[in-house]
Amino acid sequence: MSIITNGLKEVQERRFELAGINDFFDQIIISDAIGVKKPERAFFEHTSKLVPNFNKEEFLVIGDTPGSDILGAYDFGLPSCWFNPNKKEWLESDYAPNHTISKLTEILELV
Repeated sequence: MSIITNGLKEVQERRFELAGINDFFDQIIISDAIGVKKPERAFFEHTSKLVPNFNKEEFLVIGDTPGSDILGAYDFGLPSCWFNPNKKEWLESDYAPNHTISKLTEILELV
C-alpha cells in the first residue's frame, strides 16, 4: 500500500508521523517532494515508477477530492474510489469514480 498526497513535504510527513501510520505503507509519495501534484499525469507516472511491479488493474486510488484524486486516476487509467463521508452528490460529468464509500471501513470490501 502507498500514500499519494498533495501538500508540503514537511507538513504531510509530520501528519503521518503523528498519526502513527508510516509503518503501514510501502511508499509515501508527496507532491512537494516530487515537484508535481495530482491530478497531473506526471504525478501518476512518477508514482507508477516508485511502486514495485506496478499494475494498473491492481491499483486503487482512494481519495476525497474529485478534482485531484478521482480526475487524476481517471486520466491515468486507474480505478478510483471516492471517499465521500458527507454523501455529497457527484457533480462531474466527464469522469466518475469506480466506487464511492462514506466510511473508511468500506474499503475492506474493495481490496
